[in-house]
Amino acid sequence: MTTNLPAQIPAHMITSEDSRKHLRSHKVNNFLKSVVSHTAIIFVGLFFLIPFLWMVLTAFKSSQDVFHTPPRWLPYDNLTVEVGGEQLALYNIHTEDGVKQ
Repeated sequence: MTTNLPAQIPAHMITSEDSRKHLRSHKVNNFLKSVVSHTAIIFVGLFFLIPFLWMVLTAFKSSQDVFHTPPRWLPYDNLTVEVGGEQLALYNIHTEDGVKQ
């Protein structure tokens, strides 16, 4: 069985401590590579996901909300409806049958 230990150390002088150090450095190296690759994958995923979410949320906004400065992530319309002489929010209308939207 051959190991990938540094070439400077002759094979007859390799101790278990040397092999443990090499194994530990190999594990740390693999962990760091894994962290870097996962970070890159997450960054690229967010690079494509955020504009897609903005597009989907903009589809539900009124033109007033789309061009609002600063931009809003969620739709916000301050629309009211008159029911029985009372101004109520468009999304929460209390009627005799219950709450309707």
